[in-house]
Amino acid sequence: MRPASGSLLAEARNAYRQIFQIDPFQDNSYPDPTVTLTRGTSSEGWNYLIIKRSIRGRVGDYGTLLGARIMAVQVGTQVGIITSTGKDPQRPVRHRQRATAAER
Repeated sequence: MRPASGSLLAEARNAYRQIFQIDPFQDNSYPDPTVTLTRGTSSEGWNYLIIKRSIRGRVGDYGTLLGARIMAVQVGTQVGIITSTGKDPQRPVRHRQRATAAER
């Protein structure tokens, strides 16, 4: 936890840059994977912002994409940063359609 700067987006973006050595909004267009932002307020009243982006690979490299996520959480005057990485679940549309049809 550290003192809040006033902008969860700035906090999350700076943490993403420091940890993953890349700006999440750099090269944010095809064929590079685009960034996803999620904002919200918990049931307890604290605000959060999540940045999700693949840090390795390009769209179409479904076996090699590595997803990186940063969650910035503001509780009072403090901000906490949570990170995670994992295989990016992106896959071709035809595979999603087959999986959906098989689930029916």
